[in-house]
Amino acid sequence: MDLHEQLDNWKAVQYRMKAEGIEYCFRHYSSFQEIEDSYFHTERTLLLEHMKNLEDHVNYMIEELESKIEEDEDDFTKLREQLRSEQTQETRNELDRLHKKYNDEDELDKN
Repeated sequence: MDLHEQLDNWKAVQYRMKAEGIEYCFRHYSSFQEIEDSYFHTERTLLLEHMKNLEDHVNYMIEELESKIEEDEDDFTKLREQLRSEQTQETRNELDRLHKKYNDEDELDKN
């Protein structure tokens, strides 16, 4: 392959990175086998692995936090049912206080 072909291949990679975005360019568009450069292919492979690792970590964190939120909501529901079953005004007042605190904390977290 002559120098002009090599330059054209490198410019094609550069164009695809900019036009398609790095993720699509390397994950979906091409493996760029026409590029004869081992460093390029090593780094491309590592980039794909790191993108996958980061994507997996983000998904894991979302699942963990959703699970914890669900557990907190379940705990709150159980406490509310327990307190309501006791049928005292003091208990109802405590439930209202906890409910307000829980909702206030939710609003603070959103801000």
